[in-house]
Amino acid sequence: MGYVATPEAGKVYVDVGNAFCPGVLDHHHPDAPDACTAALALHHPEYVRSQISGDRLTIIPHEYPDLDAITAAWFVRMHALE
Repeated sequence: MGYVATPEAGKVYVDVGNAFCPGVLDHHHPDAPDACTAALALHHPEYVRSQISGDRLTIIPHEYPDLDAITAAWFVRMHALE
């Protein structure tokens, strides 16, 4: 299964972390919703906003991000700026 991310204030994992919960938006695990990570990021702004701590938010993709990870990161950024 790989690395399972633990949600942390100030961080959002995209397309990595083997979970779908506040702070971890990934579709690469058995219990994942039937959607790409970009769609998860777009449709669940509460999973992003709940992680904002202070004036910083770190977006963490996997190594060599693909289009899904890049698009998800963009949606995370947009939700954080709203």
